[in-house]
Amino acid sequence: MLLSVSLAVVALLSTGEPAASFGQFAYGDTHRLAFFEVSPTEFTFLRNGAAQIQFSEPTDFFPQRLSRFDKVLTYRPRPGAPLRLRFEATSLGFSLQYRDGFRLKGRGASAPFLTWADGSVGPGVPTPATGWALLSWSEPLPPVLLVFSGEPVGLQVSEQADGWALETQTPYDGWVMVRAPLGDEAVTTRGAADLGRLVARVKDKVATMGEAPRLMDVETSADERGVTVTWRFDRPGAFVPPPATAGASERRLKLLSPIERVGTGEAFRCSGKELTIRLIGRGLHAGRGVVVGQAAEEEFPLDQPQHVAEAALAYVWNTLSARGESELRRSLGVWASYAGVDREPATGLPWPGGRERDTLAEYAALCLAERALALSSERQVGLFASLDWLTWLPTGVAEQAREAAAYLALLGALSNDAYERALGAMAQAALRAEQTEQPFDSLRDEVYPIAA
Repeated sequence: MLLSVSLAVVALLSTGEPAASFGQFAYGDTHRLAFFEVSPTEFTFLRNGAAQIQFSEPTDFFPQRLSRFDKVLTYRPRPGAPLRLRFEATSLGFSLQYRDGFRLKGRGASAPFLTWADGSVGPGVPTPATGWALLSWSEPLPPVLLVFSGEPVGLQVSEQADGWALETQTPYDGWVMVRAPLGDEAVTTRGAADLGRLVARVKDKVATMGEAPRLMDVETSADERGVTVTWRFDRPGAFVPPPATAGASERRLKLLSPIERVGTGEAFRCSGKELTIRLIGRGLHAGRGVVVGQAAEEEFPLDQPQHVAEAALAYVWNTLSARGESELRRSLGVWASYAGVDREPATGLPWPGGRERDTLAEYAALCLAERALALSSERQVGLFASLDWLTWLPTGVAEQAREAAAYLALLGALSNDAYERALGAMAQAALRAEQTEQPFDSLRDEVYPIAA
């Protein structure tokens, strides 16, 4: 599907973070959220076998807002297209803004049942005006909740030759919040009893499934053993990134805020308006003379990102010879040219890996070398900004992202900034949650140990 993307000046809103950020939302316009994969025209559950649901005809769009926590696309006015699409990293889904009603088209699963607080209907039968509606299927699939910010509206599902359609029965003007109220838990609804049990589980949750929690501010406090971070949102229910719960179970960090399970899986959201995490991690300190020792006899061939990072750390530990230091400094210009100088269009920040995301590891190794040599560089700001809220990894091709995360974890440990230290610890927690081998595993485990 080809979509024309309009270039426009982006109006950025403050996220409450110490610095601007973009995460995955700076790369392409199809994004993997907590439970959905969403493009500018359709969405599907990440779970295999789920329906593909189209919410827009192809049309031009441009980004209106961008941070690691959300992204808003504005569409060129066209029948069948929403006004805006909001990707949300803090909710259980995403949101669409419509004027004069909407039509969803589905394929890949049977036509769904529609359930509201007082009843359920199948295809061909309209609902009364309702403030929310739940879609469920006769196949074992996760249900989808639609919550309406505007006036209550009637809906009807109809079977089509190529699938099914869901349409509003009266004009509707407002946001449609698309949510996964039970996460990726599959539910089968084949009759009144199934539908009754499902609505009993969901209807008390609807009040907390409205607008996505918006980040208001971040508070950090650091000591020699780690960093404590509190993200404050404007409402309860922010989705907890999976690396946070995985890291807590492995005692690599401590969750200090109450959380609640979503469905029966391993997904959680905040019970209140705050998410406080204690990230365990000692700092490394850049500069000559940190470690007393002999200069290394072996020099590092600076032809791979890992070799650049090895030389940088040898400099930190005072084990890099004068010749090795000279070669490292001379190589930075070459690596800077290779890593690229693209800027992310929305924020104006340096763009790690650029649009193609194919030099992310090189970019991260260069940042680590610059920090080790105590060289200030705007590139480092871009690398921290690329850390995604849901994965806690820099955004890029899978292996590139993981290798870059290894360098970012050490970059954070070299920082005197508490939030940068926190982002480095988050990258390390993400790598350990995936249990993948990356450069400097042993060193990173020493810097970020398991809590006593």
